Amino acid sequence: MEVLFNGKWGRVCNRRWDDRDARVFCRSLGRGFIDGEAGPTPSDSRSEYVWVDYVDCDGDEKGLLQCNLHWDPDYSQCKDATVICMDNGKNNQMHITA
Repeated sequence: MEVLFNGKWGRVCNRRWDDRDARVFCRSLGRGFIDGEAGPTPSDSRSEYVWVDYVDCDGDEKGLLQCNLHWDPDYSQCKDATVICMDNGKNNQMHITA
């Protein structure tokens, strides 16, 4: 999962990333939740920046901006937060980088 900040895409680390966080992310896109999981190592990521060190949601939020976010552009040694959401409510998997 990536976020756009100051015109540059940056990664979200998977520290504290769990199914509650992934569920909120899918909900914010109007999609059903399938799975939240750890992503590739930093060297496998397309983005050189890390913007968010961790996300901590209760699970009832409508979007990630309502969750506790720890912005840390200097934290670069982490695995990426990833999520699998349903495609338009169907049972097809859709891997999302947002």
